[in-house]
Amino acid sequence: DGASTRRRGDPVVLGRPRTSHPGGYETSRDGGLGLRVSISYPLAGDRFLLAPGAEAIRVVSKALCRDPLHAVTWFVDGREVAATGPPYELSLDLTRGRHRLTVVGPGGQGDAVEVVVQ
Repeated sequence: DGASTRRRGDPVVLGRPRTSHPGGYETSRDGGLGLRVSISYPLAGDRFLLAPGAEAIRVVSKALCRDPLHAVTWFVDGREVAATGPPYELSLDLTRGRHRLTVVGPGGQGDAVEVVVQ
C-alpha cells in the first residue's frame, strides 16, 4: 500500500483507480513500443487532499525517459510551466479541482495524466 513509504509533509493520496499491470510494472500505452517520455508520478486518477485552510498542495511530478534527453517540457492544464532536465522532476502547487499534467520530449512525444485536488 504506499502508506509505509510516505514521509511527513508528502501529499496525501486519497486513492487511484485499480489497474492491472502484468509483471507489476507500468505498461506502455502505445502498442508495446514504449513511450519515449512518460509520467511516473502522479498516476492517472490520483486524488490529493488539501490541508485545512490550504489553497494549494505541492506535488513533485516525475517523468521517465526511455532515452536520455536534455530536457522535457511540462504543461499544467494546457499551459506550459517549465522545462526540466534529468531527473525530470518538477514541483507543482496544485489548487482545488481537476488538473491535466502533460510532459513532452523534444520530438513531441509525451504523456498526460489527470489528477484531482480536493
